[in-house]
Amino acid sequence: MAIKVLEEAAHTYRHDLESFFYVLIWICVSYGWEEDKKLKMHPLRRWYDGTLEDIAHTKRGDVTEGGFKKYILTNFSPTFQGVKRLAQTLRDILFSKHALETGTPDASP
Repeated sequence: MAIKVLEEAAHTYRHDLESFFYVLIWICVSYGWEEDKKLKMHPLRRWYDGTLEDIAHTKRGDVTEGGFKKYILTNFSPTFQGVKRLAQTLRDILFSKHALETGTPDASP
């Protein structure tokens, strides 16, 4: 779920792209490990464990430039190493200084 939606903001199509980004990250971290190399504790557990406020706070830290490289990209499974560049590009589009900040246009007349 998008950070601002966790914080009770109105849902926009930008939040759908952010949610897709999180699903992509989840797959790259969760799958593609050899049985004996699987992570003992899931590195994204704080994305689903806790209050909505806690989850938003954790995600906010994980998508910073430094947090993303240190906590997310380093946990990609060997199978998904080739997806790191795409993940970094999506992170930059969504969360960099010049991030995509587009809301749903007001449809009222």
